[in-house]
Amino acid sequence: SWSTPIRVNDDPLSNGIEQDMVWADFSPSGKLSVGWRDRRLNGTGVNAPFDIYAAVSANAASTFSSNFRVTSVASPYFLLEQGNSFIGCAMSDSDLYLNWGDYRNSPDWDIYFNRIDLSNVITSAKDTLTVAKPFIELFPNPAKQSIQVSLSLPHDHPTSEIIIFNSVGQTMKTVALSANHSGEYLQQIGISELTSGIYYLFVRSNNSYYGNITFVKE
Repeated sequence: SWSTPIRVNDDPLSNGIEQDMVWADFSPSGKLSVGWRDRRLNGTGVNAPFDIYAAVSANAASTFSSNFRVTSVASPYFLLEQGNSFIGCAMSDSDLYLNWGDYRNSPDWDIYFNRIDLSNVITSAKDTLTVAKPFIELFPNPAKQSIQVSLSLPHDHPTSEIIIFNSVGQTMKTVALSANHSGEYLQQIGISELTSGIYYLFVRSNNSYYGNITFVKE
């Protein structure tokens, strides 16, 4: 018999955001990964631009990690007349692999691939699921000239960077992080050149994304 359904996407209920094109795979030890098309950063309705998101379970799908964004740029929606199930997902015990097609370089529909190191998502102690949730704080918010970003990653990542996206998923600013050996960061970022509106801040490290901090540029 079937178990009680579990909701995998963790955005708020009844928010009008469409998720679809789901694909999943098991690792050799039984961990489960799920990937899908998601519009939570880009508006309501099926025609909104989309990203690819994923989540992982290490306990037979009893619980899932927080959702994490796989794409770095949103794609405009485009209905393929044929072959619209365009996500592939594979999983080992150490990595998650996702490939997908998108329309970011319109009029070309291109194929993309990303590998996610599961050590940034799962700890294997007693095979229970925990999410590597770094502390990230942004202030002031709203802001006019600059923002201060304070964060602590779970490990020292010397190649980490802060990325700011606009509301349609375009990369507006990328700032390399200067870290000490403890993984603690404090970064001031000038935003005076950005137009007024809503922006999203992520930290990218080892091909994984953390954060999704929303702020307003006045």
